[in-house]
Amino acid sequence: TKKKIIQGGTWLFLSEITDKLLAPIIIFLFARIFGSEVLGQYSFIMSFVSLTFILSDLGTTLHAIRKCTKDPQNLQTYFSHAVGIRILFTIVSVAVTLVAIYFMDKPKQVVFGLVIYTISVAIANIQNSFEIVFYSLNNFRVISFGRIIERTTLFLLGVYSILITKNFIFCSDYPSALKLY
Repeated sequence: TKKKIIQGGTWLFLSEITDKLLAPIIIFLFARIFGSEVLGQYSFIMSFVSLTFILSDLGTTLHAIRKCTKDPQNLQTYFSHAVGIRILFTIVSVAVTLVAIYFMDKPKQVVFGLVIYTISVAIANIQNSFEIVFYSLNNFRVISFGRIIERTTLFLLGVYSILITKNFIFCSDYPSALKLY
């Protein structure tokens, strides 16, 4: 038991460190290359979508993990119910976001960024439901490995779009940001 706890904690620690180290690097590069106005728009997009997705789980994942851990024979039932509820709440969150976007008076690059990020968060939200099974089986290595791959991939794509292409979806109307060619 002690060995399992140490291994699980180590894997979760590695995934958290990966996330906490890579995210600020992308923000720094983004601000340095594209400037404060575009960084502000990027921050608005991230904050707005995060706010609209707060209610997309409502504790169903944690409840399912708890129930599955206590009653592993009914894992499939709890998992299917939790995923169904999560999908429903994700659809509601996407709808709320899209309706709010319709009434916003924002530049087209912000609106496009909101739509792209909403789709990305919706997909990640549904994908995260599958962690129920691995948490219930105390298989933190798979969860951590998946998160490390996800964060590293996002980081590499971000670095590629910022440093290599020197263009970002939100910068189409900003000639000063595109002078880097």
